[in-house]
Amino acid sequence: MQFRPLSLVKLEDINQLKSFDCGDEILNTFLTEKALEYHKSHLATTYILQSEQQIVAYFSIFCDCLRIRKEDFPSGSSYKKFLADLLVHPKRHHRELPAIKIGRLAVSKKLQTGGMGRRIVDYVIALAIHQNAICACKVVVVDAYRESISFYEKLGFKFVSALDADGRTRLMYFDLAPEKQVI
Repeated sequence: MQFRPLSLVKLEDINQLKSFDCGDEILNTFLTEKALEYHKSHLATTYILQSEQQIVAYFSIFCDCLRIRKEDFPSGSSYKKFLADLLVHPKRHHRELPAIKIGRLAVSKKLQTGGMGRRIVDYVIALAIHQNAICACKVVVVDAYRESISFYEKLGFKFVSALDADGRTRLMYFDLAPEKQVI
């Protein structure tokens, strides 16, 4: 990832942590108190983007699946349309699609309007596409906070269902292979 003069490193040691404030105490606390625990437990991998003085941003990713349940759609036809738009062979009853999940993404308050978040999401998408050489991954998913929904929409993420429209977060996905290729 090219963020000169910044460096991107996997968080593996408490000594890597420097000052960081994204304006959201939950995200700040995850980095300082939980990210290493998640790493050691093989639950999520956290990467930090840093300068010599501070952490500029961080993100945590992990393997997941996008569960497609008929009851998450307002009608049978909307469920079928969703499957037809996402899958080459929707009648094969794929109910869980391999995914990489962005569990956390935070950018320092000072840089939140500079495109850093977009560059990180683009990096995660590229990483997911690259990892397809090892193991299949159909989508990148995120439980987007209400305040971040428009950010993810601008990047091409779509809603899985309208049923979570009133929730604190909305499940969104980015299709890594949007062009249907029948083999």
